[in-house]
Amino acid sequence: MCNLTNDVPQGFDWDAVAQKSMDRWQRPELNYSVVEFVAPQEYMVRPPQPLVYLFLLDASINSVANGLLATSARCILESLDRIPNADGRTRIGFIAVDSSLHYFAIPYDNKESEEPIDANMLVVSDLEEPFLPTPEALLVTLTNCRRNVEHFLNKLQSMFQNTQNGGSCMGAALRAGHKLISPIGGKISVLSSSLPNVGHGSLAMREDKKALGTSKENALLQTQNSFYKSFAVECSKNQVSIDMFLFSSQYQDVASLSNLPRFTGGQTYFYPAWNAARSEDAIKFAREFSDYLSAEIGLEAVLRVRATTGLRMNAFYGNFFNRSSDLCAFPAFPRDQSYVVEVAIDESITKQFVCMQTAVLHTTCNGERRIRVLTLALPTTQSLADVYAAADQHAITAYYSHKAVEKALGSGLEAARDLLQGKFLELLQTYKKELAGGNVGGGMQFPANLRALPALFLGMTKNVSLLLCLTMSILLTHHVSSVSVLPHKSPPICAPPPSVSFRRFPSPSSPSSSIPACTLSTICPIMPVSLMSPPASSLYLRLFLHPLNGSSLTASTFSTTVKTNSSGSAATPSRR
Repeated sequence: MCNLTNDVPQGFDWDAVAQKSMDRWQRPELNYSVVEFVAPQEYMVRPPQPLVYLFLLDASINSVANGLLATSARCILESLDRIPNADGRTRIGFIAVDSSLHYFAIPYDNKESEEPIDANMLVVSDLEEPFLPTPEALLVTLTNCRRNVEHFLNKLQSMFQNTQNGGSCMGAALRAGHKLISPIGGKISVLSSSLPNVGHGSLAMREDKKALGTSKENALLQTQNSFYKSFAVECSKNQVSIDMFLFSSQYQDVASLSNLPRFTGGQTYFYPAWNAARSEDAIKFAREFSDYLSAEIGLEAVLRVRATTGLRMNAFYGNFFNRSSDLCAFPAFPRDQSYVVEVAIDESITKQFVCMQTAVLHTTCNGERRIRVLTLALPTTQSLADVYAAADQHAITAYYSHKAVEKALGSGLEAARDLLQGKFLELLQTYKKELAGGNVGGGMQFPANLRALPALFLGMTKNVSLLLCLTMSILLTHHVSSVSVLPHKSPPICAPPPSVSFRRFPSPSSPSSSIPACTLSTICPIMPVSLMSPPASSLYLRLFLHPLNGSSLTASTFSTTVKTNSSGSAATPSRR
């Protein structure tokens, strides 16, 4: 793979379970594209962190009126059994937000009595420098406080049912939440029906219907307040991830608020004109929020992609923070996000195969530090026909959705639509000129594996995130939200359930023998890809990554999928 020799442990050819010698070529890491190692102490800067959920709940009049506060409290209550807590270390906390911060100190369960104890509500109105009144009681272990947590959630709605407060100091609440969980790390879940309008991070109503469909519309896609991006970077450094659940019948400035999930490995959920009185709205949110709470995720993760000499990682797309040119940091690793790595060809490739390898160092929900390694080998070709015949239309669509969003944020929606149309025409024209002899006969000629590509591109241009001339404020907010969320939707993945492959990762200090590094790559039975000398307009390979649950490796020029799940499972590639 890299033409170097790796040192391996002295017992590399010994089966510790069966207590006998083994054939090294039968080892899982030499036979599977995806393998996971249990990381030793040398790969930890601190003990594995527990799973932490801190809920910032909008308690303003808007949230009470549309039923968000009551519905979210009920969903959390009914999902307590589904929150990952196998090791008994999961912690939770609650802060209600209007024009002040309402902390809740939940006491430990009384083992001598079945009677629950009321939580203490501590109100802080100092928004410039929000402090934690009783830090040790604001973040509690779910196992030790389960009865009192249930009692608190049952009473939460009644605490604010008569409120007339329309303020929202969500910026100050985020700072307070960060201060509370930054020593540990974890997830901040924001549920808001109001535009932040008090204190840090306050946002103004900047809706301008006259700008819709004009060049000025691009300004609505830009961040209004720099607080959100700088705060998100600070959260990423402290392993704090933020997820936004936004509910509003008015403009909510998703373009600014979505910076928080974008740089912290979180997600943005948007529910336009949501109201709990409509059963379809309540059911949709309850299902998605419950699934969100029950998901087994990775924590404090870093990802790096390496490749054969001559290939370079050119760009990364997704919700994470780039610590360096090739190192991506994820305070949390959700199971339903996708990540795109654009690979550039810098020099001529003469080998029959090129290799790519992704390594993800992460902590499981159960407190185990692991290293997941995804290895892929691609055959090379000089034939453009082979490239078209092996292309994956879903991967191509996912890649260009990222490029379209990038273009929209930089140059506007019309430029993004033009990009999609231009790239698709380029694909058609190249195929017609180079492979179809310039004659398309009675209709469009395209390989069978790309027959759905026109419909996929048409669907992107008609998606609400790229529509032009929207005339209603709620559609504008929905449109801005979709631009923020679009790159993180996964295409359909067709792969069989995988099998498990675990191995203890050797300590760097272990006695070692040698084994050629090239044997650590798995040669996948896939169609070849073109790696000709890069012309003026370089050819890019697109690597589509799901490093944890729902994982896959897909390139836009081949059709093999590798799929894993959050329990550490792995599978050999299968033809699509």
